[in-house]
Amino acid sequence: MRRTMAFAAMAMLAACTGGGDPGNIPGDTEDPAPFAEIGPNDRLQFTGTEPFWGGEVTGGTLIYSTPETPDGHAFEVQRFPGRNGVSWTGTMDGREFTLAVTPGQCSDGMSDRTYPYFAMLDLGEEDREGCAWTDAKPYSGGEAASADDEASTEPADGEAWTAVRITGITCGDNCYVDYLTEAYGSGGSALCEADICRPWVEMQRLPEAARGRLAEIRMGAGTQYDGDGNVMSTDYPAIVALRWLE
Repeated sequence: MRRTMAFAAMAMLAACTGGGDPGNIPGDTEDPAPFAEIGPNDRLQFTGTEPFWGGEVTGGTLIYSTPETPDGHAFEVQRFPGRNGVSWTGTMDGREFTLAVTPGQCSDGMSDRTYPYFAMLDLGEEDREGCAWTDAKPYSGGEAASADDEASTEPADGEAWTAVRITGITCGDNCYVDYLTEAYGSGGSALCEADICRPWVEMQRLPEAARGRLAEIRMGAGTQYDGDGNVMSTDYPAIVALRWLE
């Protein structure tokens, strides 16, 4: 998939800058219109693994995050619509940053989600690959949610958001996020299947920036495994959505 994504991104960037052989650029060579599926003011979210990275871009501002910087690093970018995708370029911490996004079914390799866009990142001397989605074109499978779902205080499954303080993560055969409920001060622990928890589980530790932070969680059911990878339960209490309040 790496070669396919690299070719798509390079071709799309050539279209953005007017370079390259037009015969090698995806899309209708007779159609000069730029790619319009992702508009200038649309929110694009992106995620990648090995290593974990992600963020979002809206307008001229991009926020890039890693497990070490969960709050993200915001900086200005320029948007370049090509004939088969869009790219954003800027400078982050003195390094050139280029994010290229092209349409196509993309898998993060860690879940059953299918994303509508490929994402290829050039960060200084590093090349990273991932997937992307917008509010208008969300991912499918797993915990797919629209912007309206995220803002709702009464989710469709009837479970309300609960205010908590994230206090830690405990890992053995499974990883459990520890928290204190903001209203009652009582403790709790649950599996976490929200996107934000994936790097925590991978590293088996909670970033210091997340410790003690106020959040809202929505509970559901998750899959619990034993030490040999066998399924022990498919309805173990799990955090299925988490959003920061501060």
